[in-house]
Amino acid sequence: MRDPFNIIKQRAEEFGNHFQKYLLFISQHREGLVDNLESKGVLDKVLLYKTAQDLSYEMDSILSSTNDRTKQLDFLATYYALQYIILNVRCLDVMRMSLLAGTPSLKAYKSFMKQIGKGFRKLSGCYMEKVLNLHFHLDKLGEFVVLGVGTRADQDDIDVGIIDSGDKYREKLNIGMGKVVQEMLKRACYLHFHISEHVGTQSYSASIEEYNQLLHTEIQDFVIINEMLNAWPIFGSWELYRQFQKDIIHRYYFHKNETILYHEGFLRGILGEIRSLRILSIKDDRLHPKEDALRIIKGIMSVSKTILNIEQIGSWDVITLLKNQSEPWREQFNALEESLIFIETFRFLYQLFICQSEDVYLVDNNDWRNLNKVALNMGYRDLGVIKASNHLLIAYHQYVEQAQKAIDQLFPWARRHLIHYSTLSKQLNQLRDKVSQPPDDSSPGPSGLHPDTNIALEFAQKLRFFRGTQFWDDILDAFLAHDGELLKRFIEDIIAMPQEEAEALIREYAHCGYFSSIPMMTILVFLSKKHTQWNCVKECHLLCSEFLKSLAQLPSAAERMVKIFNYKPILINEFFKIIPYEHVSHFVSALKSKHWDDKIESAKNRLIRLLYLHKISSRSFNRFLVKMTDKHPEAIKFLDKSEKVQVISMGILGNVEETTSFKDKKSQLGDYYDMEFMRTGILTLLGE
Repeated sequence: MRDPFNIIKQRAEEFGNHFQKYLLFISQHREGLVDNLESKGVLDKVLLYKTAQDLSYEMDSILSSTNDRTKQLDFLATYYALQYIILNVRCLDVMRMSLLAGTPSLKAYKSFMKQIGKGFRKLSGCYMEKVLNLHFHLDKLGEFVVLGVGTRADQDDIDVGIIDSGDKYREKLNIGMGKVVQEMLKRACYLHFHISEHVGTQSYSASIEEYNQLLHTEIQDFVIINEMLNAWPIFGSWELYRQFQKDIIHRYYFHKNETILYHEGFLRGILGEIRSLRILSIKDDRLHPKEDALRIIKGIMSVSKTILNIEQIGSWDVITLLKNQSEPWREQFNALEESLIFIETFRFLYQLFICQSEDVYLVDNNDWRNLNKVALNMGYRDLGVIKASNHLLIAYHQYVEQAQKAIDQLFPWARRHLIHYSTLSKQLNQLRDKVSQPPDDSSPGPSGLHPDTNIALEFAQKLRFFRGTQFWDDILDAFLAHDGELLKRFIEDIIAMPQEEAEALIREYAHCGYFSSIPMMTILVFLSKKHTQWNCVKECHLLCSEFLKSLAQLPSAAERMVKIFNYKPILINEFFKIIPYEHVSHFVSALKSKHWDDKIESAKNRLIRLLYLHKISSRSFNRFLVKMTDKHPEAIKFLDKSEKVQVISMGILGNVEETTSFKDKKSQLGDYYDMEFMRTGILTLLGE
């Protein structure tokens, strides 16, 4: 009879190298575990080589079989490793059978992901609870709850947060969780405490009161909020979890008769993040499921569930409720569900069979063999000269595009909701309306603003709550409406302040560009056309200088600017036109670090060359540069690529023959010569 461990070992060998850790650990301690269970007469109570019927009971049986702490941890980890491999093998076998039986692939994938997620969360949660209890009895750690805040099926790491009651037991709880972290890192997988990095004073846990203190005056990191919205107890006090939901989480859902402030703050953060991710282009040498689709899918799901007041937890349950409770958008949520199922399954299987990496490189033959292995396990087959991996790639890109299309349709709905209920937008529009009216010299009222009202200062105070958010479409619209009437009043109020206070306020506004560069650049471009008329040249230069300095503080300034350049090349070009010469060094210094991605590094260098073309070329050449980029903005991205600029100029020349009007022929012929002059000038400046 074959050794059951050898069967498990053989099955595990088809998985990635990270499973070798579990196999090695089992081989080192399995015999000791079996001998120990036999000597205590409890071997029949523990299913070592089959799916456990009662994880908690079987782990307790293992722990009670010895009093040696080291052996207890070794045996418990051995049992965990066996159950972990069995779980993956079993769920994979069920999916393979379903696909072979003709079950629609998305249905089989979804069932697989739900099974693996439920099983892994239960197994890892029970293991963590037993390790913690081994060091400190749970009933002596006070009231606490350990929350899972990431995707349930993720096995590369587990995102967790810990809520406690803030009592005398906290120190002991954190020592115990430190032991759990060590054991998980050595024997299972990494625990990531993203929430705890921002909340509280202790290393792992924080109380509801500490969450209140942090989140009451500022929206803080909306990523934390998004994680909290999807938090689910792994083990601990359900009563404390429900209190956490009531006191902290409830505020971020939309309730007409309650304050909208926290809901608005979350939406301003997450909608900006969705847009930022949406404008990323898919890389041509790799797949990145999270960046390509998963983050924006889950982001728009969080937006939708807070708008529709769906407090359900878990992606699969949430998407079902979204389909059922939003009839106008059912088609879009159906599309999102399909994309989520496919891409989540692909990501999981790649990490299961190949390696626990977010990047799926497609560079050499080995990369393609790896992809083919995943494709075969997803039910794809070679068809003639077309490999299974090619079928998978086509499907992957189709589902990414499907998700992007659905999000593009849902985004305006969420945007309208935010603008309609926004307290900040309403306040700013009221200010704009009052600015348009003649002031009342005696008192503030509906006829206009009191002359002593400093709206720039008042708005800055309101804005502080939303620090770190990225969605400002409505605010930008209000500023620029009616030829910038409201913005002009802002500038006048800043100028009227004492110089030191005015400069401090300008710096505060400029720092908003650290989080939201596009609105700041848009305002600076607009101000460049008004600063002489409004007598605010000095203030505009300071705003520009401080904004560029804030960019230099970004950990990934080059990546952000390249992203903006790809999304809004005309805005970047207009911004480069108005950067004062003395501030050019600020921008260049922000991008000085070499980026690890060669494509981003190349695009960054193209950006710097474009800036230099505007700032170091002669006035005569700059006149042609400005004229041609204004008339043909499609050339902006390719100014340092002579052959592509020539394609544009030859297209202009080709249009001359199609034009019947002599005046238009003359104009287009002039454009051709101007474009060619610009191209030749750029070649000269580049030394080519």
